[in-house]
Amino acid sequence: MENNKWSNDSQNNDNCDLLSIESFHLIVNIISLALVFGSILNMVAQYYILGNDLSSTLDLSVELLVLGCFMQIIMRLKLNPKLKTYSLIVLITILIPLITLEFIEYGSITIWPFPFILIIASLIFIDRTMLFWVGLTVLLTQIIVWLKVPSLEVMLDTTDYLVRLGLFSIGIIAAFYINSLYVKNLKENAYYLQKVQEMAYHDHLTGLPNKLLFNERLKQAIVSAQLSKGSFAVMFLDLDNFKMVNDTKGHEQGDVLLTAIGRRLTAILKEGDTVSRIGGDEFLILAHNASAQGAAEVAQKVINSLNKSFTLEGEKLSITTSIGVALYPVDGETPEALIKNADIAMYQAKEKGKNQFLLCSEVMKTESAENVKLTKDLYRALERDEMLLYYQPQVNNRTGRVVGLEALIRWKHPEAGLVLPDKFIPLAEKTGLINALGEWVLRTACRQIKVWQDKGLLPVRLAVNLSVYQFQNPAIVDLVGEILRDTGLDAKFLELEITESVAMKEKGYIVETLCKFKKLGVSIALDDFGTVYSCLDYIKELPLDRIKIAMPFIRGIAVSEKDEAITKAIIVLARNLGLNTVAEGVETWQQLDFLQRQMCDEIQGYYYYKAMPKEEIEKILQG
Repeated sequence: MENNKWSNDSQNNDNCDLLSIESFHLIVNIISLALVFGSILNMVAQYYILGNDLSSTLDLSVELLVLGCFMQIIMRLKLNPKLKTYSLIVLITILIPLITLEFIEYGSITIWPFPFILIIASLIFIDRTMLFWVGLTVLLTQIIVWLKVPSLEVMLDTTDYLVRLGLFSIGIIAAFYINSLYVKNLKENAYYLQKVQEMAYHDHLTGLPNKLLFNERLKQAIVSAQLSKGSFAVMFLDLDNFKMVNDTKGHEQGDVLLTAIGRRLTAILKEGDTVSRIGGDEFLILAHNASAQGAAEVAQKVINSLNKSFTLEGEKLSITTSIGVALYPVDGETPEALIKNADIAMYQAKEKGKNQFLLCSEVMKTESAENVKLTKDLYRALERDEMLLYYQPQVNNRTGRVVGLEALIRWKHPEAGLVLPDKFIPLAEKTGLINALGEWVLRTACRQIKVWQDKGLLPVRLAVNLSVYQFQNPAIVDLVGEILRDTGLDAKFLELEITESVAMKEKGYIVETLCKFKKLGVSIALDDFGTVYSCLDYIKELPLDRIKIAMPFIRGIAVSEKDEAITKAIIVLARNLGLNTVAEGVETWQQLDFLQRQMCDEIQGYYYYKAMPKEEIEKILQG
């Protein structure tokens, strides 16, 4: 498992450089070339132009040439970077005695002009090793000069000597002091830089790599797999029902759980694999050298690990996760494609029941591509007048007369034809278009019912379904009231249907909102009763008028005694609560006969009528 903390390869000792190794080598390269050209220039100037002795001229030229060539050779050798740097420093400091002894007859027996240049260079590079070698070389060179003084025709001025020697000593001491300050500042800068890098590349809560660092490692994995013709897996994890943990335990404990999950995931992955938290309760895993079977084993290992309980505030807590798996190169050859396809597979895993993993397939990718196109087209469907309403009659079980119509939206897609709501409503909910679609359905249906009433047709009740997203809109009651006023429809002809999943959310808000609807005069129906919770203690508090029996129970009539028993119990329960019942999906005579014997109030289904466009409904209402 790769280290989750940002690795800093910089040295943590005093020999840290302000300039990079590359910059130092560039400067050394310039110095070496200068030495080579200086060697040539010295030969030309001293021998050919000034006519000096060839032997003495060659001495300096050869020395400069050898030093320059040695620097070039060391630069090209594959040595340890530190060894190479120190070797170059030694060669540079050799220039101190070389230049001093060569030109001492023209200057002074006190060594300081050229060393001061190297001291400044040492300060620039913030390298104490270079400072040490400069100081040591100067000391040794000065001793050689003193020993050589008797043979030199140079005047020794005591004052000049002491001043220059003092200045040089002060320069060395000041250099070491400044060096220590720079080193301290560099260490502080390196520390803060490391923190910034950690913030940029790691999740602040769990310390895991974030999506930015994950993408970098994913790019590296792609390059490696291309060279080795290998494969690897990207896994998209989404914790199931994590919101419930935050709601019941609080966000602070939720963060504690996320951190614990991060540690557990890190512990079970093999060396070199990466786990990343990309936000909220979502994680990514990069599993190297993984085939389809290998990826499946890793995914199941993750699920098994997370299924083991966690301890929060002394209580045992279980958590599950849904995982989507994408394989390189089958499911994508770019980081974006791999993550996207893993995400697609993860949502499929959630839809199939959660706490499981699914490998991405061609069918998933095809469906996803279709959904992307539908989503794009959906944004302009209302503008292009592509939406239309169908209506399915609800029939009184005693009289056989049509007493209600349920409005059902359809999409007349220019290419795909008639698209049913189960295909595009989930897309509308994901994109936030559901509120605009819901308002259009409600307004259009109310206007149509009013038109039929104005024509003198049979007055019937209009049933319109509200999604959970519409219900969460705090302005929904005002919107319904506005539509009723705009269309002129009497509120008693409007019935709003909510599903059990909507009814069981935020009890106080739901009851309050339903009571506001009742004050408007509209009726309330509970759709798909019995398929989700059916908490009777809660339902008795809801201001309902009607219960719609879910289709799975109706289809089980004459097939399953249990379905018949449940249907019968729902009808009796509704009657005792003073509520009417509507049976959805009635298709056979056996189903109708059973419902009539149980005195179900209304029937909706193909046995009487399918969903039809307004033209056909108008004919029925005329009859």
